[in-house]
Amino acid sequence: MSVDCILIDTTHDESGGFCFVDAVRQAVKRKGSVPPAIIGMTGATDLAALKRLFAKHVDDLLLHPSDSDAVLEAFMRGAALTRLRRELLSSRAIQRLSHINLRMQEMDLHEGLRPVVPKKNLSQVLRAFEDRASPSCLGM
Repeated sequence: MSVDCILIDTTHDESGGFCFVDAVRQAVKRKGSVPPAIIGMTGATDLAALKRLFAKHVDDLLLHPSDSDAVLEAFMRGAALTRLRRELLSSRAIQRLSHINLRMQEMDLHEGLRPVVPKKNLSQVLRAFEDRASPSCLGM
């Protein structure tokens, strides 16, 4: 079971909340998994306290007192953020991003060659680059 979102209330025990955040981050790092979104909740409004909270890289902030709608909205944002992180780190997403990256490289190559290669030869030169970068040429 994985957790999408954690709410840390540092109003009464800032150091305990921060220790918990550190423990969560260390556990996630050991597992090599995607970290849950962390929402920091505090009653402190002084700049120093807020800086300490954000130094822990929380994903969202709630100030006391927060009504149940605000807490629910923060949890929904946090859960969505965690699920997006998981999706972006999935192998399927990495494959899609690799494909997009290749297309962008092709577009960059096309734009880079356009000023120096005669128009009538451009498609032939681009095909030569594609053949050279094909998986069969790379030993795949």
